[in-house]
Amino acid sequence: MLFTDITERKRAQEDLRRSEERQRYLVRLGDALRPLADAATIQGEAMRLLGEHLGCDRAYFVEVDALRAEYVVELAWCRDGVASHARRYPVADWPMPSLAGGRPSVVCVNVDSAMPDDQRASYRANDIGACVVVPLLKNGQPVATLVANQTSARDWTAAEVGLVEDTAERSSHCWRCSLGSRCSSPGWSTICWMSRVSRMRAWR
Repeated sequence: MLFTDITERKRAQEDLRRSEERQRYLVRLGDALRPLADAATIQGEAMRLLGEHLGCDRAYFVEVDALRAEYVVELAWCRDGVASHARRYPVADWPMPSLAGGRPSVVCVNVDSAMPDDQRASYRANDIGACVVVPLLKNGQPVATLVANQTSARDWTAAEVGLVEDTAERSSHCWRCSLGSRCSSPGWSTICWMSRVSRMRAWR
């Protein structure tokens, strides 16, 4: 009984620590984004804060260009010395069926036995060892994603996935409140009108 009590107390302390850390991050994120009125600046600042907090190598938003069947990365935060992913990618190279259901995609390239070989090759060719991809939805369909990734393997925790979701939600809220329909590009206008970001279901 004593051992069980100590274990439960440690678990409760760890849960409290993670909750307080999350709240500190969200306060810092909100304070940084609130005075900003430019979509690109909001995007860049949110990605910088997320990337630095997670200690990952890259963080960026990806717009879905349905007409060209491409993913578009206009701006990307990356750690010094890490190659940027700011460019266009064929949708066919990055199949993520979970996104259509509004669920995050959590990937560790080297240990995901279900990943097709051609998709694994695409990740490795882009120097991605692990990533979290959170969909942003409009009318139930993903129109953009928020991505955090790194070059090495990483066992993402539920708290880390939650922070990526929180950042997507807070960033899109800032776009809606600050810019509305006055966004500087059609793509960001679409994102500004998103009504929700799916919440994480069940991660360990």
